Amino acid sequence: MVERKPGDAADIVILRPGDLGRWVARGTVPVPDDLRNSAHSLQWSRCLSVWSERLAGWGGTIHAIPLAGESYVLAYRTDRFAEAAKRWNRPVVPPASWEDYADLAARFASDGVPSLPAASKDADRTLREFHLIAACYDRLAMSATDFAMIKQAGKGTDLTVSQMGFHHDTDTGESRLMAPAFRAAAQWLRQTATARPQPSAPNATDAVAALADGKSAMAILSLAELGRLPKTEGALPRELDVAPLPGTKVWFDAAGKSYPPADKVAGINYVPYFGTAGWLAIVRPTATNPDTCFELIAELSGLERSTELLSDPTLGFGPFRTEHLDPSRDAIWQRYGFDAERSRKLALAVRRQIGAGLAFPAIGLRGPDRQTLLDMLSKHLSPAIEGRADAIESLQSADAAWRAEDAKRPKEPLKTERRQAAGLR
Repeated sequence: MVERKPGDAADIVILRPGDLGRWVARGTVPVPDDLRNSAHSLQWSRCLSVWSERLAGWGGTIHAIPLAGESYVLAYRTDRFAEAAKRWNRPVVPPASWEDYADLAARFASDGVPSLPAASKDADRTLREFHLIAACYDRLAMSATDFAMIKQAGKGTDLTVSQMGFHHDTDTGESRLMAPAFRAAAQWLRQTATARPQPSAPNATDAVAALADGKSAMAILSLAELGRLPKTEGALPRELDVAPLPGTKVWFDAAGKSYPPADKVAGINYVPYFGTAGWLAIVRPTATNPDTCFELIAELSGLERSTELLSDPTLGFGPFRTEHLDPSRDAIWQRYGFDAERSRKLALAVRRQIGAGLAFPAIGLRGPDRQTLLDMLSKHLSPAIEGRADAIESLQSADAAWRAEDAKRPKEPLKTERRQAAGLR
């Protein structure tokens, strides 16, 4: 899909979730209530709430309809893992935690071969792992059922507000980049720098090529990147496999105190992060027939058409409806080129990454200044990611840059914008 730019003459605009704020500022037609009615064929209630409520909404109003979700998996080379198991004389399995991921990457690299792709020059790609990790450190993975119980005890309102913010504080609108979760994520990126080749190495920043060639032992790939892995007669080599995204072994409160995860069995705190990819559709106020526009979008977003698009690996779309996560529909993933067993593992990894039963996923930047802030963050963190600077000092520089940018704007409107970006009124 091709994203339109503000000012283009179009009735319907396809955009990334992070860009909704700037389009709302220019004007959109809110999604009609009757389209979200249970009697409509779109079956709005079957859309995952993170998409139908938070990513498609702004200031308490639904402005967009989801067309595609975003998903990431841990892809790895079974041959590199098997070779390491022989050298180290112990089993080597895909890491369940980001801490174990870093340790395993370092162990691979100690054998003289980089185990991770080089840092990308693309800001979103560079910061992907930073955000995925920070989300898991930032809050307790709480189920919707657990939250309902807390709400019944009279603590739900304050908790909702505090858990909705991620990059910014929902009370003050100020940067949270120096929060413990972001500090831990920055240190993780600095720690893994020795496991990455220099960006100047041939094809080093192409995670797909590095994994396909065996230069990387493992990598975090989007479904779109997974779909780019080279196939022979439609099949992926047996040496390529997938696993769920890791979580963290602890999470932090605002004071920096660490706590164990609620999942005592797995010992992992996993919180999904959304907002980098996926697609939404909006209708412009200049549309001559907005009802027809909405019906067209609803057709694309409906179960039949969305499932067809989801199954195409050249698109790399992720789930956004509950039906997409139903095990009875695991055939969706067969066109990615895996055999039956690995297709099943891919379906499990996608379901885990979505975290449909969790109450407070982390949401990425969505304000009109999103790209400016991301570029600043990437610029200041890149030296640490490449092993050339201290992680905390780099993060402090990014935080100072964000605050200086915010100081250019009136405080109260900016605070309101931050709250709306987080999904609050």
